[in-house]
Amino acid sequence: MTSLTEALERIMNWLQQHKPDYAVTFLPGLSHSEITERLGNFRFQVPQTIYELYRWRNGTRGYQNDSVVFPPLVFLPLEDAVELCLEFIDIFKETEDEIRYEGNLLWEHLTNAMSISTYR
Repeated sequence: MTSLTEALERIMNWLQQHKPDYAVTFLPGLSHSEITERLGNFRFQVPQTIYELYRWRNGTRGYQNDSVVFPPLVFLPLEDAVELCLEFIDIFKETEDEIRYEGNLLWEHLTNAMSISTYR
């Protein structure tokens, strides 16, 4: 077990003791091949820590309003996270020339680091 998985297990143990109603919303983890399959046409390299996270648990169900670990943040199931990311990329592609701060592209590092068109 890696240090990330160990830390996640400590968090889960705390949740099971102190917030059991929230702890049961965590979905079972996915296998490496299930993660790869769900990433589908997602065309950039996903860090191994993401694979490790989703092998541990596949997000939570009923996640809209009940996150107690990071209240404004949620641990999305992988399918939802991929869908949201692709939607963000589509929005970025549509508005990339409009998103500026002091005359500079706000997300210039994204356009320089990778070609947005290769995500799909």
